[in-house]
Amino acid sequence: PGVVDAVVHVEPGSGQPPSEWKALAVRVRALADGMGIGVHDLHAHAENDGGYAVEVHVEVDADLTLGAAHALTDSFEERVRAEMPEVRSLATHIEPLGEGVPYESGAIQDAAKIRRMAIEIADEVCGPGSCHEVNLHRVGGHLTATLHCALPAEKPLVEAHALAEEVERRLHDEVRQLRRVVVHVEPPGAP
Repeated sequence: PGVVDAVVHVEPGSGQPPSEWKALAVRVRALADGMGIGVHDLHAHAENDGGYAVEVHVEVDADLTLGAAHALTDSFEERVRAEMPEVRSLATHIEPLGEGVPYESGAIQDAAKIRRMAIEIADEVCGPGSCHEVNLHRVGGHLTATLHCALPAEKPLVEAHALAEEVERRLHDEVRQLRRVVVHVEPPGAP
């Protein structure tokens, strides 16, 4: 009563709600963050009963004993189950993280040969001339490789990722001393 005029201001919302996957992943990561631990390599799938099965690597201090690390991981699992009852199955892998950043150590035997093999494999999988950068490092006694491969910008991400995984798999098969391979795919000319 008594209102003569009203103005209703309409604004756009904050965007689309997050996808089911993103909402699940953000909640799991937030629970870990709240405990001061990190997580990576998070995988989830929907089960037939409507719940989720989740697998995740839990990052803990490398100086902990197995017992202490397991207790911390158990606490994380209990928290996920308590706050996310839709997670019916939770498998964790305890990943030790050191406080410092490891330094490179030692020369890499056959570095030129390994680089050539990496380029050949990447170019076979991704197309001639796609591999434009290969870096090799020996860290903590282990050999690692990073590769940059150019793929068309319009290529679906799922296909680009599958190609990167194929390069990684083939490199591991061909160069047994490689401990870690990271394949960075990007559109041509990307910085």
